[in-house]
Order: sequence, then C-alpha cells, then structure tokens
Amino acid sequence: MRSVTGVALLLLSLFWSGNAPAAEPVDAFALRDGDVVAFLGDSNTQWGRYPYIIEGYARTRYPGRRLSFYNSGVAGDTAIAAYYTRLQRDVLDRSPRPNKVFIVFGLNDIDWGRAEGEWRKQLEAYFLQGIREIVATCLANGIQPYVLSYPTLEKPAPELLAQDPWLASLAELNEAEDSPLKSLSRQAMEESLQQGAQVVDIQRSMRELAQGDPVTEVPLRHLRDGVHLNEYGHQLLAYSVLRVLGAPVEVSSLVLDAQGTVLDQRGTRAEAVEVGADGLAFTKVDEAFPFIQGFQIGANPPPDMGSDPMRRLALDRLRITGLSPGNYEIKAGSYSVSPEGGFTAQALADGIDLSHAGYSTYWGGTSWGSRSLQVRLQMESKFANEQARLQAFFTLGNDPSLGDMLTRLETQRRAIETTATELARPVPVRLEIHALHR
Repeated sequence: MRSVTGVALLLLSLFWSGNAPAAEPVDAFALRDGDVVAFLGDSNTQWGRYPYIIEGYARTRYPGRRLSFYNSGVAGDTAIAAYYTRLQRDVLDRSPRPNKVFIVFGLNDIDWGRAEGEWRKQLEAYFLQGIREIVATCLANGIQPYVLSYPTLEKPAPELLAQDPWLASLAELNEAEDSPLKSLSRQAMEESLQQGAQVVDIQRSMRELAQGDPVTEVPLRHLRDGVHLNEYGHQLLAYSVLRVLGAPVEVSSLVLDAQGTVLDQRGTRAEAVEVGADGLAFTKVDEAFPFIQGFQIGANPPPDMGSDPMRRLALDRLRITGLSPGNYEIKAGSYSVSPEGGFTAQALADGIDLSHAGYSTYWGGTSWGSRSLQVRLQMESKFANEQARLQAFFTLGNDPSLGDMLTRLETQRRAIETTATELARPVPVRLEIHALHR
C-alpha cells in the first residue's frame, strides 16, 4: 500500500521549478478523451472557481479531447450527508455519467472545529464513514474517485475576530502535523487508498506553493473569513490538482535561427518562414494554446506575486538564435507582444515565454490571449448555469416546472461546453521579428 506521505512527496516532486524538464509527454495527462468529471464538495466547491480553472486548462491544453465537467458542490455539506442525500442525484444519475469524481470534504464535517469530546469523535466517525461510502459506491459504478485533503485555512480578518474570537482557532485546524483537520484528512486518504481511490494532498501542496507569500493582516488566499478560498486560493488548488493529474508545464516550444532554419519544434510548427534584412517572419501553427487564467477585472492579485499560479502550466517557449546584436520587436499579427524597448538578441537566444506576452485582462490582446479570455468567460457562464441548477432544487422544490427548468439548464450547460471547446481550438498566427535599432 502506498502511504499518504509517499503520495504527497510525489505531488511535491511534480511542482514546477526553473530546472523542470524541457518537455513532458503530452499523453501523460490523466483526463482522457471522453472523460466526464464531477467535483463533489462543500461551499469551496459550489461557489469556487477551481473546477472551472481545471476545465478551462483541460479544454485549451487538449482541444481534441471530448470532456465534460460537473460542479456538484453544495455549501455547508458534509461527506455523510452527500452520500445519503445527493450522490445519486448529482453523480450517478447525471447524463453523461461521470467516470472521475473529485471529493473534497472535512471542515463542515467537524463543525468548523467547534465540536469537542465524544461529539467530536462521533462527527469524525461520520466523516470517515461518508468518505468510505462515497468511494465504495463510485468504484462499484465504474467511477474513479480522487479523495482530496481539505484546503488550507487562514486566520480571519481582524474585524471578524473582534466579533467572534473563537475564529482565531480556525487556522490551527490544519497547520500542525497533529492538528484535527490534517489528521482527519490523512486518515481518510489512507483508507481511500486501501479501497482503490487516488488521493491528492492539496492541503500540503497549497502550503508549499504559498511559502514565499508575504505575511499580511488579512487572509491572502481566502476571503476575510479565512475559510472560503479567493481567486488566488482557487488557482493554488487547481494547480495542485492539475500537476498530480500530470499536466505538463510546457504548451509548446519552437527554436529557429536567424536564417530561418527550424532547429526544434514541439507542440507547434513554423510554416512559411521568410527572412529579411532586419529579422524574420513565420506562421506559428500550434496544437494548443496556453490557458491564461489571470485575475478577474477589479480583483487584486497577492502583493509581491509575480504571476498567477496557473502561469506555471502555460509555458509557450520561443527561441531565435544568431540574431545580430540589438533590440527586436515581435508582432503577433498586428499586435506587439514585446516589452517597451523590445527584446534583446541575447534574450531571444536564451528563449522567451510568449504565453502572457501582450495579454490584456480587458480584451485579450493576441489571438491566443483573446481565445483564452473567451474560454474563461464561458467558464463564468457555466458557473452561473450550475448555480441556477442547484438553486432550482432548493427554491422550486415540488414546483411542476422543476423538471422543465432542469432540462433547459442542462441543454444550456452542454451548449456552453460546446462553445468553450470550439473556442479552445488554436488558430495559426503570423509572427514577425524585426530589429528596432542596431
């Protein structure tokens, strides 16, 4: 049997770093053609963005794969309640039925750490039972379960602590090795591995990823309550899951010399290469384009943070060797993707990352940036659609229109996925590299 520690170390060994391998097998990604994925959890899943970040990445990185995703989170839910009240409705009865499900419970299960003594022990037993039953049911129905540890928590904002000092103990629930939530997650993962599930220690990976974050008075990865993840937190969670699934850090890599000779190409190819007196031009034909998650308009990225975590899975490498000394501008179509003053010949020889070059949160910029933005907006539409489905069960109840409403929402959900799939197909782009001055 594999230990959770071993799995966690495997996860950490997959993290991106400057010495990451130059290329990874494109077919290593665990989400295969035809897969249907469900995310089963509480409010961090229902209201969260991590399911949609994972979907947006999968669609843009593997545009030829037919994939479908469901957000099956319910705020305030527990593992045992999900098993008895809605696993059938939200997973087994969905069409198409999921063949992979990600399971994230733990905090509500122990009443946010309020329970003590025998009641705490009873709640922990219910949690473990719920996870066991969900895993067993999934496996019996040909569904691969992935059991996730609960995400990290942070100390709430000062004004919330002033109202309820008890909240200060929240962050302690999964910090120390023997803390309640961490111990419970570890036990659930160990048992799930024995049953045949896969596990993802996102709690540990999120802490490792956030080690360089500045110390702030208010939560950095969460909303002000220190429990519900904000955009940054959901990106850390999505990144952690994707790396365990085998998501490669590189989208494509292209190397040419100044004479227009293609020296290496992976995930892309250069066509119609032309060489001029002060540079060269070619058409870049990509197999996929980078998914640019970024931060929503009006959202503040964490201070001192160079980029969103998902950028680490979006490397779009370009190298041009042998150019004469000087500065060069790169245009993608009519759009400049160069910094002010251009790229130096040495920088181009060393290699640059085109993924976020010239990207704008407002209008996308490059063809790949614009399409990535559109895919992300489709994910926002899908988020609204799936919230409407969930609310329909609560607000319409026995209303005779419920069935018709659910049918309409499912039709809309499928249309959104189809649109996102079409937008995720890359289009050729003409790149021009010319000297700004000698």
